[in-house]
Amino acid sequence: PQGDHVVKLKERVATPHTKSERLAEIEQIMSGGLADIYATLDADQQQEVKVEGEKAANQIEQLIEQGTVVAKKVLEILRDWLRKIPGVNKYFLEQESKLKTDKIMAIIRKTQE
Repeated sequence: PQGDHVVKLKERVATPHTKSERLAEIEQIMSGGLADIYATLDADQQQEVKVEGEKAANQIEQLIEQGTVVAKKVLEILRDWLRKIPGVNKYFLEQESKLKTDKIMAIIRKTQE
């Protein structure tokens, strides 16, 4: 019968971690407005930007959990992450990191109320 053959995986598929709602929201803010730029990157660059973005989002969430959130620190994390995207001009980088910081700080204020 058809479908009885097993195809061996070429690479391990990462077990998905359950993300907190807040982490998902942070990642959504971070990726907002970057789809066009992301689409122009090659697969390796996309993977690197994705992985680095996830690290940055986790750092931001840890700051929130520790109660040590400072907009300046969030801005630094976002700026460092956006710098990893090839070909992004510095004015766009500054503007995007500030906008994303403001949105993330708004989430934090909302959760602290």
